[in-house]
Amino acid sequence: MVTLPISAAADAKGISKLWAHRKVTDIEVAQTMGTLTPDVAGKQVLAIALAHQIVSSQTSLIAVDKKPNRPLDQKLTRAEVPVNLPAGWNFDRVFGTEKPVLTPKQRDAAADYLQLASSEKPATSEQALQNQVQLPQTATASGQLIIISVLMMMLAGIFRLIAVRTVA
Repeated sequence: MVTLPISAAADAKGISKLWAHRKVTDIEVAQTMGTLTPDVAGKQVLAIALAHQIVSSQTSLIAVDKKPNRPLDQKLTRAEVPVNLPAGWNFDRVFGTEKPVLTPKQRDAAADYLQLASSEKPATSEQALQNQVQLPQTATASGQLIIISVLMMMLAGIFRLIAVRTVA
């Protein structure tokens, strides 16, 4: 047996948080077992979590940025942020060689897009097909995988019939 003098103990913030987590777990187990109602258990968990500043089923953490990026007297402004096109895309083929001139009214958030598709009939000439935007393809050979899976199901069915006939 070891005797430790309490007067020589140092303050440790982590011990109370460990105790609080364990207490919250005990309350939630009691609720699951039916010895505490959900309302009572929720109030107890909330009180312990707030007192010890821990995350629980009733609390969460919120990060508050105390250093603003712009002075409070400046108004918010709207700016276009340049982004890269996906690999292999050509800007002129997607958006055309002429950039449209948009008035500030047209740059409203509700109308701030470029229409890439049209409701016209699809192009039929060879040159028109070459000018269309080629979207990236999927990474799987889905057609081949479907054929293989159908063949495997047919093979499994054959084996099942053979197994039923040999047992009978």
